[in-house]
Amino acid sequence: MESPSQRVPVIVSAVLVEGGLAVTAWLLGIWWGYPPGEAIQFTWPALGWGLAAVLPMLALALWVERSRWRPWRRLMKVVRRQIVPMFADCSYLDLALISALAGLGEEALFRGVLQPAVASWLGIVPALLLTSVLFGAAHMITPGYFVLATALGGYLGYLALATENLLAPIIAHAVYDFLALTHMVGQARSRRDVIRATDYQP
Repeated sequence: MESPSQRVPVIVSAVLVEGGLAVTAWLLGIWWGYPPGEAIQFTWPALGWGLAAVLPMLALALWVERSRWRPWRRLMKVVRRQIVPMFADCSYLDLALISALAGLGEEALFRGVLQPAVASWLGIVPALLLTSVLFGAAHMITPGYFVLATALGGYLGYLALATENLLAPIIAHAVYDFLALTHMVGQARSRRDVIRATDYQP
């Protein structure tokens, strides 16, 4: 008997968690004087930089996926066994929604509110470093992923500073998540189809 689909629980969890981050960012932004909505400007250059910024992220992810270094191999094992199966029943539209919520919620909180708030206290560089570490800690599936997420957090933080527009890291984050999820879920479905075909007895 097949296990029940995790599609609905995963979508509900994404809406609650990532949507909750967006609400938290909005409330903290109002309280601290850094409302993230004011940092988002819908311009073509910001959209272009956001899309272009995805390419180095994908290159890094591909390197990690194919690397034989033990921390990366351990990370990929955890991702394939624990993370990817949660999304296996999701449609591409579901994955797009989850990715968009992650990009908006996480970037609004980390790059839209925390980074400028900390910068006003400690300066731009310490704020970039501290916010990146916090971002990495929030994604600490394994020690290796903490390092990887911290580096990506610094990259997205720099993108926000360079473009002076929160739209760019939101786009980069959301598009990267979508492409990474569809790639890994597609691989998982292919493996599942091969197993089913092998087990089929005419």
